[in-house]
Amino acid sequence: MQVSRQGIRQWRYWQVDPEKQVIHKSDEAYAEQLTEILTGCVRDRLRSTGPIAVSMSGGLDSTSVTAITSRLLSTAQAQHGGLPVYSYAFDEITSCDERAYISHMVSDYPLSPNYVFCDQEWTLRDLQSWPVYLEYPTNDP
Repeated sequence: MQVSRQGIRQWRYWQVDPEKQVIHKSDEAYAEQLTEILTGCVRDRLRSTGPIAVSMSGGLDSTSVTAITSRLLSTAQAQHGGLPVYSYAFDEITSCDERAYISHMVSDYPLSPNYVFCDQEWTLRDLQSWPVYLEYPTNDP
């Protein structure tokens, strides 16, 4: 969209083609294309005037982005102790803690892990002490 004194001009710069199909001969070829596309997406977002860091959970999306970022920056980051990654950690609320998954990334890539301990900051930490309003359709706070 462009707004000026002459008026408003709208245009669509991209549209999904529902008829387009990608057909490869093997699963490896699909994986290779996905890696190529994801690497291009990450590379396009690494332009920065300052240091690069990643917010990483133990999930597939952030670990994939972290692995690719680490590969793309490996030489420069390795000289500075590895790519800084920031992750939430929980000692008490262990069901939210993903350090076991993160540790695999830290051992396989030049990363500098930084954990933000959140047990005391968790929004629903004292859920059992919250008031319950039974007149509402649900009593889930």
